Amino acid sequence: MKCNLFQSDLLDNLKSLDKEKIIFVEKGKSYTVGTLLDKSEKLAINLIKNGFGNHERVVLAIAPSYELIVSVFALMQLNSVIALIDPEMGKENYQSKIDQFQPTWAFVDSRLLFLNEHPIIKHLYQKYNKNPLSFPTNNFCKIVKTGMNLPLYRQYLTLNKLLDEKNIEINFITANVNEPFMITYTSGTLSEPKGVVHSIKTISESIFSLRSLLKSEDTKLASHLPHFILLGVILGIETYLIPQNISTNAKVELIKNNEITTLFAPPVEYQELVQYCIENQTKLPNSLRHLFFGSAPVYPKFLQKIIGFVEDNVLLTCLYGMTENLLVCAIDGREKATYTGEGDIVGKPLKDVSIRIVDDEIELSSPQLFLGYFSLSKSDAFHNTGDLGKINSDGNIILLGRKKDMIIRRNTNIYPGLYEPTIAKINGVDEVAMVGIYDEIINDEKVILVVDGSISKSKLISELKSGIYSIDNEAFPDEIIFMKIPKSGRQNKTDKKLLRNLLYEN
Repeated sequence: MKCNLFQSDLLDNLKSLDKEKIIFVEKGKSYTVGTLLDKSEKLAINLIKNGFGNHERVVLAIAPSYELIVSVFALMQLNSVIALIDPEMGKENYQSKIDQFQPTWAFVDSRLLFLNEHPIIKHLYQKYNKNPLSFPTNNFCKIVKTGMNLPLYRQYLTLNKLLDEKNIEINFITANVNEPFMITYTSGTLSEPKGVVHSIKTISESIFSLRSLLKSEDTKLASHLPHFILLGVILGIETYLIPQNISTNAKVELIKNNEITTLFAPPVEYQELVQYCIENQTKLPNSLRHLFFGSAPVYPKFLQKIIGFVEDNVLLTCLYGMTENLLVCAIDGREKATYTGEGDIVGKPLKDVSIRIVDDEIELSSPQLFLGYFSLSKSDAFHNTGDLGKINSDGNIILLGRKKDMIIRRNTNIYPGLYEPTIAKINGVDEVAMVGIYDEIINDEKVILVVDGSISKSKLISELKSGIYSIDNEAFPDEIIFMKIPKSGRQNKTDKKLLRNLLYEN
């Protein structure tokens, strides 16, 4: 039997490295370049042996891990289309994405499968867990079980077994790098799933852009963000997974013990490290040479604070980008920390990124730009970012606000316009507004849901968590406030600026 596998330039850098080089470390276990390449190839072959065909649609419900990396590399060689859908978004919302994507295969963490097969445990878990994980129970596709071994009734294909060696002749075919490959679902309600489609080519361009920002000191990278973990590995940097569920003390020890040089994280996670430094009267580990800030706005006041806890030679790079175009521009954190002008300075566009301002909105074009939204629309030559801004005399982009009041909490984009109409349909809700209020203590935005109506708070929370008007867990409000919502203008529209001012006063 001869297996056809697809090859592209995305893994060429990895294939050129010493096969014995350690490239990924998770929970103290190291994986070499040779191991990742060998295991991903074996996984691809064994999937074919189990009926995996061309252009299969695969949903990945796997936490950032060695298993995720190997799976993505294998699926890349199988000419498949993969979708990353966060299991934390809630059952109904997850189902809406599944209904749109129509996967033929799914790689699922065994803990999610365990809950589906043990209803009593699942009920108790969802009742007492603030943000329960979920995966649809339908038999809509073939399942590959990942993660630990748990007592399950059904016999699933198991990832570990699919990584076993099988001798077979391989025929490599050049992949079409411009076809859809990876879909990342952004926040949304049941009625409007929004999947951002990237090709191997657009992902490659993001990697090249990241490479231009890395320095010779960037030899050991750590993050929990899956995109940056994949980018680090493909670039050949020794990459470490920092689990989100460990304590700040454990994170600091991981950085120290492994002499991490480079971190990728949203500001809220750096805030945890800053708090550690304050409490222990110390600085961040001296192995650190480069801190990347991404996935959320970085404010000068916070940068001024973190500068006091790093050595003078540590580079601070603040990134501005989005799911549709991962890297748009960058700015040195110390320069940003001293900025006193209006708006938020985010730096000069990276090479090959073109920016224009149309009706005060930032539009961009670049080789990184996504192909379009899955089953909804293709991208135009220029993408409307939704951010209001301008370009100053030095060529820096200055953000002046969000056209659609987007909220960024941790590393998640939350669009109020997607949720407010849904929440307003709940019986007892007359009017609703969702706004973001920046909290300097946590260095992150809080999602505030303001409601005018007769519904009780407990009833509203119940409706938001489950049912036909439920919303994504990732967009669940930090606070719910009942009050009259201020209006302005001839059309008597909600005045969110005034509403924010009222909330700040309180």
